[in-house]
Amino acid sequence: MDTQEQPENPIQSEPDRIEDDADEIECRVCRGPAEEGRPLFTPCKCSGSIAFTHHDCLVEWLNFTAKQKKCELCGHTFEFQPLYSPNTPDKLPTSLLVYTLVKHCVGKIPRILTVILSIVTWLAVIPLVTAHVYYSWLNSPKVVLERWPYIGEDVVAGIVISVCIVVSFLSVMSFVDFLRFHWAAQQNNVPADGDFWRDADEFLDQDDFDMMPQRRGARDRDRAAGRDGARAPGARFQAPQPPQMQPDEDIEIHLALNELLGLHSPLILIRNAIWYICFIVLYLGVVVYLPWRLGGLALSVLPFQQSIPTTDHLLTLPDLITLFVGYATQLAMGAIAQCAIIVVHKINSTIRSLQAGTVTNLDQGANENEYYTLVTSILHASLKIITLLFLKMAFLPLLLGFILDMTTLPLFTNISIETRLNDLIQNVVVSVVLHWVMGITFMLIITVSVLQLREVMHPMILKDVIRPQEPNVDLLGNLLSEGNVTHAKRIAVSLGIYISLLMVHIYIPIQILSYLNLQPTWEIKCVYWFGNLGRIGELLIFHLCMLGFLERFKNQIGKTQHKFLMKLCGYLDLIGHLLPCHVQNFEYIGCRCVYDEDVDEGEESPIDLFWVDLSRAESKEMFLLTHGERMLSVNSSDVQRHPVSNGFYWLGKKVLDSQEYHVLSEIDNVRIPTVIGRFRLRKIDEKMLVYKEVPNISSPIDRPPHNWDDLAGGGAEVQGRWSWGNERPSDIELATASRNIFTSKEVSKLAVLLALSWTATVLVLICVFTVPLKIGRAIFELLNISPHDPLGFVLGEIVMFACLYAVWYIFNTEFRLKRWIMNFKPPTSYKLFSVSLSMVLWFAATPSFLGDIYFSWFPPDESIDFGTVSMRRWCAGFLILHAWAASCYYEVYSVDFWIDLGLVNPQNQRNRGAQDAEGVLSAWQGRQGKVGKFYTQLYNVFSRWEWESVDKTVLLEEFATPIALRFGITRCIPSFVGEIIGGGVFLYRVLSLITVCVLLTVSYQEALNTWFVRVHKVAKDDLYLIGERLINYRDPKNASETGSG
Repeated sequence: MDTQEQPENPIQSEPDRIEDDADEIECRVCRGPAEEGRPLFTPCKCSGSIAFTHHDCLVEWLNFTAKQKKCELCGHTFEFQPLYSPNTPDKLPTSLLVYTLVKHCVGKIPRILTVILSIVTWLAVIPLVTAHVYYSWLNSPKVVLERWPYIGEDVVAGIVISVCIVVSFLSVMSFVDFLRFHWAAQQNNVPADGDFWRDADEFLDQDDFDMMPQRRGARDRDRAAGRDGARAPGARFQAPQPPQMQPDEDIEIHLALNELLGLHSPLILIRNAIWYICFIVLYLGVVVYLPWRLGGLALSVLPFQQSIPTTDHLLTLPDLITLFVGYATQLAMGAIAQCAIIVVHKINSTIRSLQAGTVTNLDQGANENEYYTLVTSILHASLKIITLLFLKMAFLPLLLGFILDMTTLPLFTNISIETRLNDLIQNVVVSVVLHWVMGITFMLIITVSVLQLREVMHPMILKDVIRPQEPNVDLLGNLLSEGNVTHAKRIAVSLGIYISLLMVHIYIPIQILSYLNLQPTWEIKCVYWFGNLGRIGELLIFHLCMLGFLERFKNQIGKTQHKFLMKLCGYLDLIGHLLPCHVQNFEYIGCRCVYDEDVDEGEESPIDLFWVDLSRAESKEMFLLTHGERMLSVNSSDVQRHPVSNGFYWLGKKVLDSQEYHVLSEIDNVRIPTVIGRFRLRKIDEKMLVYKEVPNISSPIDRPPHNWDDLAGGGAEVQGRWSWGNERPSDIELATASRNIFTSKEVSKLAVLLALSWTATVLVLICVFTVPLKIGRAIFELLNISPHDPLGFVLGEIVMFACLYAVWYIFNTEFRLKRWIMNFKPPTSYKLFSVSLSMVLWFAATPSFLGDIYFSWFPPDESIDFGTVSMRRWCAGFLILHAWAASCYYEVYSVDFWIDLGLVNPQNQRNRGAQDAEGVLSAWQGRQGKVGKFYTQLYNVFSRWEWESVDKTVLLEEFATPIALRFGITRCIPSFVGEIIGGGVFLYRVLSLITVCVLLTVSYQEALNTWFVRVHKVAKDDLYLIGERLINYRDPKNASETGSG
């Protein structure tokens, strides 16, 4: 195809865009001037020297960068005018259209086959080879031939092993990088910054530096722009910086991934697969075989030998136990080696200190000392990090998962300890993943709840006990920097908290319900199409969904805790004891003279011993609480002269005096702070007046603050959360009043609060796990689908929370029954008819039609009692119809919805407007779509009696009538034609498909016309296109002015 067809003089067509300086008129790509037959164009909004380009240069640049036809500077889309041959018809015959479609489809067959081959290779062949390599390392290559009957299970096991290989390899590489850079920099084992760059400057000259991959592109750009990349004499060497990820570099990542997977060429696929197989052979030999052999030797010397039943599975429990013992033995050998190196180093140092050495020997000793330190530090870091990561990320979740599983066994009739042990032996990987997911999910829920509770309650309760998430967390750095005793205490405390909460909120309620014969029991029903792979995948998906759910709704959990405690503490009068409040004012509690009054006349009055003891007390607030009432004097006249004071804010706190101290004696260094916890001190003449905070319990501080746990948002001062350690407190924390101290009366109230909180938590847990499961099973039975409890639980959760949200939304808008009845407005007959007809069509006729259509394809099980047949069909249709309506209302079919879930790249949103404008579903989605407008009008009518807002077009013409009509036609016409012809179920289904296709064609007529126009253009371009002509950009303002002139 010829792409060099040009206009004769495109520059002269835009004289207002040419600069007077002829030297600047050059191509932005090749930096060349306009030539005969190669004129310069101005295809975009850019001006100056970068406004012009040759047609062929621009096309070559776009093909090279694989970008859209859009300027990377101004964002304007380049326009090309197609050039066809003179004999091109305006409308192509149908045969040519079919021929072009077939031609394009046949042309994509090699690409499709390559993709299929790549999928089969990486998801079947490679896992199978990986599984057999693993089995041959642990047994014998000859035994692999006996595994062919279990090829399906081996593929699943190979996928698991491959995932473990990739994760472990990336983890090892990350750990090595950490030791090389982060740890080495903190240990000062690399030269200073200036010395490093100076040494690098001496080692590399500019030519070598220019040949680095990071620099080569910048050097070429500099030379193309006419800038010399050579350094000036004495200039400092500039090392390459880590490349920053730009939006366009995402294309390069996708290209690299496609090349890695071999999606472009089968030869590349075979090459990469062979390299990967070689890698896994060596990797499994080092990472699996050596520890497994070492573990077998360690187990052989044990005095007891426990036999475990063997299975036909590839991944067996004895092999994993042996492998675990082998890794533990390696850690022990590493610890012994570290101790041996330290002992040798000590002995060597002692011997050298007893000998008289020269300067050279001393230097050599210093170097050897650094060597010993480096080796022991690397061993210590490796052992410490591996051990702590195993304990925190593997052992603790598995232990909690096992305990949680054992405590909930009475709830399931088809699960027992024997079945769990058999599952552990037969499917060890599934059992491990199951208990790990249970444990880690429980840990996440408890962690989020406790962290939110820390921010909800008064900072003096949990602020110094529970550590919040820290910004810029360096996991490996923190593991190394903190001591072993600190880690041991944290693990022990965490384990104690987790087990205590598990026992209190799960084990004890189950035992109580069992004792009262009230415990709910279920028989777990699951259907897996892919065996163990499906079970593992479902568990991992559940874990990821729980992560996303907690991340999205963690602040809502804190808000719920705050509202719950507000209600209960308000009833029990404990708001000032447990919740943070602002300081309302200060109450006068007494005064005392600064000087001792019991002295003789003429003698200098010393400072009262009360104030001396207060200035020297470690806990001044406790001193005032203990001795204040009996040491301070108060009478009615003092109360009248010193009423309640409001105070003012100073440095974040509400105070009575802007001074920090009252200096009573410079000689004896008697200084009394003006702020002592809940107390405020003010000096008037020779008396010290003492006030106490009065918290504003009528309106506690709203907690937790929005996005307080955003790790990129800064510390406590910025986020508004309670501070930890040496963090600077936020203004909210500084302004918070001190909490009231519990008395014997409040202790009993606190016990009542704890009992009510425990009861509410248990009831919530029962409802959250019982009600959704029952709803899910009812949905499966209603739709005549084999029940799958995990999916049913998710569906039940969605239905339950949707109903709860609807109830909350109604009552949260200050809905009152009496006011609702009093505000009733009688509608006009026309409005009433429109609303009634739309409700009958949407809530009665359409669900009945849809239920009949559904059960004609999936006949119901008559043994399940769901009332009459018509009622069951209506319920099924109502459920399916409103599931579709809810998905439209929440824009499930739009790109934004999937972007919010993190499943779609946000860059795809750029073309969303153009894509949705062409789709029929865009008119139905969102709150402003047809579904949203329909429900909004019904809500306004029945909640506010706004009959004047009723719109017949919105309710009937655009929504209820066309939907009911289409489903009615789909239901009635096939039945009517089938009864006339006398066909059976098969004929009815064929006619239903034909009817649906006709209705879809009518509904999507505009989209089909657009598609047909595109197909026609593709066929026309394929047959008659001879070139393209670049079109100059023309400013719309100038175009309009020129046209009007």
